[in-house]
Amino acid sequence: MIEAFREAHGQPRARAFCSSCDREPEVFACEHEPSRRKKVPTVVAGMAHKKLQNMGWVVSGGKLRCPTCEAKRKAVSMAHASQTKAAPAAQLNEPTRAQKRQIMDLLGEVYDVDAGRYLGGDTDDTVASVLDMMPGWVAQLREEFFGADGGNDDMDAALRDIRKVVEDITELLSSGRTLVELGTKKLEQAQALESQVAKIKVAVGPRGLKKAGVQA
Repeated sequence: MIEAFREAHGQPRARAFCSSCDREPEVFACEHEPSRRKKVPTVVAGMAHKKLQNMGWVVSGGKLRCPTCEAKRKAVSMAHASQTKAAPAAQLNEPTRAQKRQIMDLLGEVYDVDAGRYLGGDTDDTVASVLDMMPGWVAQLREEFFGADGGNDDMDAALRDIRKVVEDITELLSSGRTLVELGTKKLEQAQALESQVAKIKVAVGPRGLKKAGVQA
C-alpha cells in the first residue's frame, strides 16, 4: 500500500507499507495527482514504484515487499529449490514438473505481464540463479506464459536516459548550426555594406567626401 501525504511545509511525499511485515513505513518524496473518485490526492504510481524498486522494494500483484522480506523470500525459494530438485540442472535436458512450478511461481512475482518486462533489475539469469536452474528453461517458460521481452525496468530506464542524452545533443547541434548560419548572414551583410560604401566613395569623389567631413 502506498499512501500520499504532505509535510508541514507542503512538500508532496508518500508512505509505503510492506505487505509482509509490520515494519515502519518507508517515507519518500513523490509527486501527487488528484483522484477522480476522492478528494484526497494519490501518488503518481509509476514514479512511486520506480523509487521503491530503486530502494530494494518489490512491487508485484498489487502487493509491496520491503528489502528484508524480499531477501527472506529469495532465501526460502533457494532452500526449497535445493531440496526438491530431482537431479542436477546440468544433467537434465528439460526441467521437471516441480522445477517448472518453481520457475512459474517466481516469474509470477518478478515479471510484470502488463508492462511486458521484469520488475526492477531481474532477468532470466537472476531467476535462474535464485532457483539454481538453467536460464534457457526460465526464458522458455517466460516467453510461453508471461511475455516475449526479457528486459526489465532498469534497462528501460537506461534506454530512456540514453534517448534523452541523444535528444539534448541533437538540440545543441541544431542550436550551433543556427548560430553559424546567423553569423554567416551578418558577415555577408557587413561585406555588402562595405562594398556599398566603396561605391559611394567612388561616385562622390575626394572633394565631395572632404566637403561632407569624411576622410577620403
